[in-house]
Amino acid sequence: MKKAYFIFIFLLLSNINYSFGFILSGKVTDNSKKALPFVNIMVKGTSKGCTTNEKGFYSFSLDNGEYQLAISIIGYKQQIISVVVNNKNQTLNIVMEKTEMMLKEVVVNGNAEDPAYRIIREAQKKRKDYLEKVNSFSCDVYIKGLQFMKEIPEKVMGFKREEIMGDMIGLDSNGRGIIYLSESVSKFNFKQPDKIKEEMISSKVSGDNKAFSYNQASDMLFNFYENNLNIINLSERGFISPISSSAFLYYRYKLIGSFMENGLLVNKIEVIPKRKNDPVFHGFIYIIEDLWNIHSTDLYLTKDAQIDFVDTLVIQQVHAQVEKGIWLPVSNRFSFDFGFLGIKGTGYFLGFQSNYIIDPDFPKGFFNGEELKINEDANKKDSLYWKTTRPVALTTEEISDYKLKDSLMLKASTKEYKDSVDHKRNKFKIGKVLLSGYSIQKSMKNSNFNISSPIFGANYNTVEGLSFEETVSYYRNPENFKNYGGGVSVSYGIGNTHFNGSLYANYTIKPQKFTRVSFSLGKQSVQFNQNNPIGNLVNAYYTLMEEQNFAKIYEKQFVKASISTELINGIYINASAEYADRMPMVNTEDYVIRDFGLRKFTSNDPKNPDNENPSFQRNSAFIGSASMTFRIKQRYYTRPNQKIMLGSKYPDFIVNYKKGMGSVNYDFVKAGIYQNINFKMIGMFVYQIGYGFFPNTGKLFFTDYYHFDGNQTIFLKKSRNNANQNQESVALAGFNLLPYYQYSTISDFLEAHAEHHFNGWIINKIPLIRKTKFKEVVGAHYLSTKGLSQYVELSVGIEKIGIPGVLPGFLRVDFITAYSSQTKLSSGFRIGLNM
Repeated sequence: MKKAYFIFIFLLLSNINYSFGFILSGKVTDNSKKALPFVNIMVKGTSKGCTTNEKGFYSFSLDNGEYQLAISIIGYKQQIISVVVNNKNQTLNIVMEKTEMMLKEVVVNGNAEDPAYRIIREAQKKRKDYLEKVNSFSCDVYIKGLQFMKEIPEKVMGFKREEIMGDMIGLDSNGRGIIYLSESVSKFNFKQPDKIKEEMISSKVSGDNKAFSYNQASDMLFNFYENNLNIINLSERGFISPISSSAFLYYRYKLIGSFMENGLLVNKIEVIPKRKNDPVFHGFIYIIEDLWNIHSTDLYLTKDAQIDFVDTLVIQQVHAQVEKGIWLPVSNRFSFDFGFLGIKGTGYFLGFQSNYIIDPDFPKGFFNGEELKINEDANKKDSLYWKTTRPVALTTEEISDYKLKDSLMLKASTKEYKDSVDHKRNKFKIGKVLLSGYSIQKSMKNSNFNISSPIFGANYNTVEGLSFEETVSYYRNPENFKNYGGGVSVSYGIGNTHFNGSLYANYTIKPQKFTRVSFSLGKQSVQFNQNNPIGNLVNAYYTLMEEQNFAKIYEKQFVKASISTELINGIYINASAEYADRMPMVNTEDYVIRDFGLRKFTSNDPKNPDNENPSFQRNSAFIGSASMTFRIKQRYYTRPNQKIMLGSKYPDFIVNYKKGMGSVNYDFVKAGIYQNINFKMIGMFVYQIGYGFFPNTGKLFFTDYYHFDGNQTIFLKKSRNNANQNQESVALAGFNLLPYYQYSTISDFLEAHAEHHFNGWIINKIPLIRKTKFKEVVGAHYLSTKGLSQYVELSVGIEKIGIPGVLPGFLRVDFITAYSSQTKLSSGFRIGLNM
């Protein structure tokens, strides 16, 4: 029996060894013994292989057999080396020789054109063919990302280096060290024209074994056959490909030389921007003669191209023939430098594509909008898996970073350590409590108990006078994302001597369906327009300093319950029911800090500014409401217990319905459409249109009217955005000269908002000013309802106002003019935040 047992174990181990193969490893150098990083080592005739790390070392597994390895790197001769694997690991060191360029003699005269232009024209002719040549494919993708902090000043904007470093592990006393290291392995699938689906099979994040990598194959697989390349988070406009159909408007070219590789002539062409501030590349592109396809790229972007977050980005991409006549990327490397307020760093992301399958048989419904799925066990792979899977050997520093942060993670995950950190964070400091409140954090439960700031709970308006509000809340976010929480708020108005209080609770039942229930009850003061068109702080400022009391409020005792969920992908519903006892209030205070003489406060009656009596009779109402959002072909990511919406290239359609009962009797319906359209080079267009009406107006109070989101302050007002859970939605400016309640209605209405964000398309062409990185925006806003015919606001503005390299662009300034029936009503400036 024991003998049989050992035979079974032996066979099992033999199979394991065979499945992992044998390790072929070594170092790649040049003739001067200098290590060459990111050299591609491929098994010829396949897309299997690996890449050297930053120190020139490589390692990957091969089964027994004879192989031909193709070793290549931009700027060096490709080598073909035969290898025989026979039941043991092997070491193979490789020496690369620099490419010898051949350059045909060119007769130079006044009208001579560099030979590069002919090559680029041929590549442009074939661009669309290569873009569409492969209808579909799947491949394995390995990505490694690393970010290294090079320098943190002793002080940055008054904060000490130690405060900035915070919880960053692995940095030395000068702030140097690895701040991010992550690896991932995915199966990537593509189908023309733009369908993608990625499954992350494994993920490793240094210092956090519960985290999932944010590496993503679709972010790495740039396609230079596209006219415009969108590099995520670097620019809203995208960048012009060197072989774009309009490339000659943006680039000059120079043929550096040519070399032979596998019987093919490869041309090295320098790419030179005509204007340095255009969204264009510098560097080299390699084109194969006669085939006119891309062999490789060695390009870079600088701050002149209006990139965000980094100073320089280098893109090196290598293509290989994965099947006869089909060339696809097999490696991508993006390296970058970044700096901000004296903080300097560097980093890279390396992508390696292998095991291409051309035109696979995807089942029906395979591309269902889910662009990325992270498997639940992706972060549970052991070190043996990674050792035999990663195509890029780790450097000594990366191995040390994993070991250091993994050991510290084990310590940081203990109850004793978390309790000690909580004890430090939860210390009671009177200054901190007054300004930001007091929090008790429980790391083991991932929960927070909070008491709000008494200073920022203070408010002033002409109805309640000086008032104070204090909120006590509890929130917990378990690992399954089924978060829940609740709280109690109490307030007291010195002017009207009213004591109010409310409590609320909410619970996320199904995170991946956004199913959430909430409940609240109490007594509170609210604005007639419950979208709160003016915030408490802004209203208090205008009341005290400008003698203008814009907020109009009433009091209600209420109980409310609501639920929201996603029925199927792209269809959301929200429903709520509220019973409210609604009570009018009047002004009780007239104190101001700055007196404007003839200017006086208006009453708390939004319909009649001179009526100091209650604006409506006390009434009770039961109000039910429901809304549904339809998003066609919604794109999304799924992480374990979480779903992330990406939006859609199609519009969102929204339908709202509200029913009033009890002391009131009415029905209200509104339908709307929202969309943002990316025009790449010339910017982003965003629009939102809504039509509403009351099919039943049996009995209403002014609290039940439809109130437009107006604005009478200098602060820019954004419109309501109904794009549920949409990560790509863009907030529009709303009406910014319209009075808050003058045109509130129970009649039908048509409301429309549109903006175009040029993202520097115009300013980028103006010398000196383009260095500011300011962006231009124009808008138009329309309203038609009873009593207000053809109301239009036209605006022009500048956004992303900041100090380059010091303060990111966060301000926006608009100049707006309002018209009604082509008659000018008013104009003015508005200041807002880019948020």
